[in-house]
Amino acid sequence: TEGTGKLLGHWNRTKTSNSVHEPSVVLSEPQLPTYSFAVTVAVALGANDHLIQIMAGNLNRVILRRLTVWQLAAAGTAALDVFQLLRLTTAGTGGTAYTNRALDPTSEVSAAAVRAGLTASKGTEGNILWTGTGLLLAAATLITTPNTPVIDLRWDDPRIQPPTIAAGTSNGLALKNITSITSATVHIYGEYSEVYWS
Repeated sequence: TEGTGKLLGHWNRTKTSNSVHEPSVVLSEPQLPTYSFAVTVAVALGANDHLIQIMAGNLNRVILRRLTVWQLAAAGTAALDVFQLLRLTTAGTGGTAYTNRALDPTSEVSAAAVRAGLTASKGTEGNILWTGTGLLLAAATLITTPNTPVIDLRWDDPRIQPPTIAAGTSNGLALKNITSITSATVHIYGEYSEVYWS
């Protein structure tokens, strides 16, 4: 029973001949409102364009959980495309705005904003958080190759802190297309949570 006071779980271990009590910690996370978005965008935007941007709202921080890219239409020539995930310190304009969907229908409407296909005016780029490559296939190989993601970024390891966007409409993340691709169309799926404390 609980007794007269709260009890803390611990592990009793021996370290260098000393008996020590290490706290027992259960890894868990509050049920944060989580949202998804799905966009289709042409990669033939040219080198260094932003395929997608995610901007925070005024009040809540945003935690990126997943960002996956699949190829939908063939590239003119097969190419190894370089991608970067980077911070934004101002929002880009243009492109297409997409509606975020709450995974739990009782969650509030998300204040974060997702926009894809930014060519006219990109946001101001900050630190690069990730760089990697993905193979875009040409027509002859696209229809005979298993449909595996071009890139699949996931932050569900409890030992790793996911990319987080500070509250404020000038704060965001962008997936940048580094390589110039003559033609191709990709589908981007993402998941993020909103945090209502600082």
